[in-house]
Amino acid sequence: MELERYRCKAVFSVDELRIFLEGEEIISYKEKIWSILKDDLLFAHHNGELTIDQKRELTYKRAKRLIEYDFLSDQDIMENPSLAVAFQDAVAAYDPALLQVISLSISVFGGAVRGLGTSKHFQYYEKAYEFDLIGCFSLTELSHGSNARGMRT
Repeated sequence: MELERYRCKAVFSVDELRIFLEGEEIISYKEKIWSILKDDLLFAHHNGELTIDQKRELTYKRAKRLIEYDFLSDQDIMENPSLAVAFQDAVAAYDPALLQVISLSISVFGGAVRGLGTSKHFQYYEKAYEFDLIGCFSLTELSHGSNARGMRT
């Protein structure tokens, strides 16, 4: 109750707070993503009328389209690593399932192939990045169940 009394007294600009927390470049970057997604019919929101198979198909198509938009290149990340987090934030705010698909296929699977593979494996990274190959994450430890955090090695 005490905290609520102080919150009621607070007066500040939400826009100024966003600029302070994220910076104008990140805000502009996220708004660019949201603007493009808003204008793309593939990204139109559905109010629960899709079956699970339709949702999966739609998420796959959206993932492919995000890659086509090329919102985040390796060069962009090298110049400003904060853009990677901003991209994730923007996509997650729009559709968390879409971010999960992209993260698992490109970041987890593709990152492992790119970082641990040899030149003969790089073709798989390229295919995963273009969503011509769907990557996945698998645990092979005994007795881990589905609790990846509780895995013992």
